Formats: sequence, structure tokens, C-alpha cells
Amino acid sequence: MLVFKGKLREHPRNEVEIELYRFRNRIFSDRLGWDVESHRGLEHDHFDTPETRWVLIEDNQGLCGCIRLLNCADAYMMPTLFPTALAGENAPRTPDIWELSRLAIDASRAPRMPNGVSELTCVIFREVYAFAHAHGIRELVAVVSLPVERIFHRLGIPVARLGHRQAVDLGAVRGVGIRFHLDERFAQAVYQPLQGHYQTNPTPLQ
Repeated sequence: MLVFKGKLREHPRNEVEIELYRFRNRIFSDRLGWDVESHRGLEHDHFDTPETRWVLIEDNQGLCGCIRLLNCADAYMMPTLFPTALAGENAPRTPDIWELSRLAIDASRAPRMPNGVSELTCVIFREVYAFAHAHGIRELVAVVSLPVERIFHRLGIPVARLGHRQAVDLGAVRGVGIRFHLDERFAQAVYQPLQGHYQTNPTPLQ
């Protein structure tokens, strides 16, 4: 499998942007039934800008995994769309904190780890950790459903709920705002031996 890291305009195939929006629509609108901005089979929103960073995984069938990285010094989802997920905390607004969003995988396309988590999830967060380490990011935040939070715990990624720590209504699901601890526990969780072969592109996340 190929792992791409960067802005979509840096991807060697121009058509990957449409493929990404179609993949997201299939996961978030068709499969999960979320109330997302879907038009003609494509799901995208105003956070998808030319400067947005991505981690994408592709196999011979096309895209099978993605995550979006947004700098909290700019516009990002949590305070705009899910302010209750802040759970009483102030929204981060500094460039050394980034938000993760639009995590999606097709788990049928890769092996599962002994803990039951798809290798695609592990690879995505391995690349996220490398990006954070390379760019001096001290914290990552996200809004996640309760099942996704449980996946992070199973993988061993250290996360903590924000503020009052209680689940809130996110529309279609219940969920929480979380922060990721970028420490050795995170590295140990994502740098595990995997069955699949994942080739990372040389383009850095700038």
C-alpha cells in the first residue's frame, strides 16, 4: 500500500481529491449516516483548503484510509461545529496545537492487529505522530464518537477527555473532545510490527 503525506496538490495524481471526497461520502454519509455536506456523491466542507494537510492510504482499489490535520491557529472543526465537545475548556488557538478530523478507513482492505484494530488506523497515526514530532507540535485534539475513543484505547494511544469529561451530543452520535498525549506511549502504540507493507511517499508534510 502507498501512504501519502501532505497537501492534496502535492499528490502525484490530480484525481485523488475527488476520490477522497467520494471515499469520505461513502464512509460518513452512506455508511454512518452522519449529517455532513454531501453533494453529488462527494463529501467536503470549508475546512478543506489548499493548505490542509492529509495522510492518505491507497491500495490497488484506490483510497482506503484518510485523516485531516488542521492547525488550531486557523479555523478548525471543534469550536466551530462542536463547541460542546470542548467541555468547558477554551478552544486552543496556537500553532503548536493541531486538530485531527475526518478519520476514515475501509477495514476490509488490510489485516487486523492482535488487539483487533485495523492496521490502517495504526499506519495513519504513525504518520500523524511523525508529523507532530517533526513540526514541534505539543498537542493534538479531536472530536470523536465513543466507539472511536475505544479504538484508541485498544491501540494504546494515550488520550484524555477534555474539560468535564462527559459525553455530549454530536448530532448523529454521542462523543467527546479529546487530547492526545504525544509521548513515548504514543510512539510505542503506533510503531508496532505489521503484516502489511506500507510504502510512504517522500514528500514531507510541510
